[in-house]
Amino acid sequence: MPVDEAVQYIRGKEKSKVTLSVLPGNKGRSAVPVRITITRAKIQLVDSEAKGEILFRNNKKIGVITLPSFYMDFEGAIRGDVNFKRCSEDVRKILVRFRTQGVQAVVMDLRRNGGGSLAEAINLTGLFIPTGPVVQRRDSRRRVALAVDEDPAIQWAGPLVVMVSKFSASAAEIFAAAVRDCDRAVIVGDSRTFGKGTVLQVEKLKNNFSLFNTKTPELGSVTFEIEMFYRTSGSSVQQLGIRSDVVIPSVTEEMKVGELFLENHLPWDNIEPVNRARFIPDLEQKIAVLQKNSAARIKSSPEFKPLMRRIKMFREHRNKNTISLNEEKRWKDYQQEKLIADEEEKELGLKDDKKKKKIDPAVKEAADIAADLHVLMAR
Repeated sequence: MPVDEAVQYIRGKEKSKVTLSVLPGNKGRSAVPVRITITRAKIQLVDSEAKGEILFRNNKKIGVITLPSFYMDFEGAIRGDVNFKRCSEDVRKILVRFRTQGVQAVVMDLRRNGGGSLAEAINLTGLFIPTGPVVQRRDSRRRVALAVDEDPAIQWAGPLVVMVSKFSASAAEIFAAAVRDCDRAVIVGDSRTFGKGTVLQVEKLKNNFSLFNTKTPELGSVTFEIEMFYRTSGSSVQQLGIRSDVVIPSVTEEMKVGELFLENHLPWDNIEPVNRARFIPDLEQKIAVLQKNSAARIKSSPEFKPLMRRIKMFREHRNKNTISLNEEKRWKDYQQEKLIADEEEKELGLKDDKKKKKIDPAVKEAADIAADLHVLMAR
């Protein structure tokens, strides 16, 4: 049974009980159903919250924040709960802890961040800049509105590196673009982000029939685009995404992922830029140094060699257009294809790896880039 279907049966009134029949996976075909009764309660999805850790790279303390989405408890905000859950507040607390622990540079990992709350994208940007423009929005009548961070307080003024991938989309792209367009941060990771530059609205179909029948059944909903958002530089995020300053090898770079691969997608365009402050002097010259240092590290790194082999294998499989009819060769090919499929599922987040992982070499490289940026900014 698909998870989303099973959840419909498991959900229910708080403090009520539900009994599940489970087949223990570790007993294989000999497994017999085990009945488990649980009491329903509100579940805190801590795996989807911001997390911070400190890496030591090149004698520097680098703080790494992994943010899976731009989450926000909308119901809590509407109720007026002053402590409602939101990612900007969680990240703020991590940054405060980083400062007390003597962190010298920060990496924001948005590689698996598919977006979320626009308000939180603006609030998060405000943690790294004083007041200033964040994103422009244009509606169907071509009217442009500018969203601005109005809070002069900043939580981190030091070197900032933002990690992205082709799965970084929407609000993640708004944040990355905002801190890059004012020369506040360096973008690293895949060559580009997803390219989701539209604002969506969800309309429940039930609303259109409620006037005629007070007992209207659930009719589902329709999602449509109502606006496009633009960087403060005037460039659209749509289709082309955000370009990285320093590209780090990855399997996701080889995948055909992004708005430009979707049918009938809206094209890239641009509008007038807005005035914005610039924070890191001579950032383009610094980026040239970062690119050179990163390329040298990756070329000599033993940790990147297995990854480069997987990327080569993935690329060859993607471009393959023949299948062998020899059973032995076909079996070897299948085993290789299975490894590639497992790798792709892992990158897409469809397959959990329960084993304890070593630190991702891409994260280490991003931390090294942050350490280099700290040195360059100190000069």
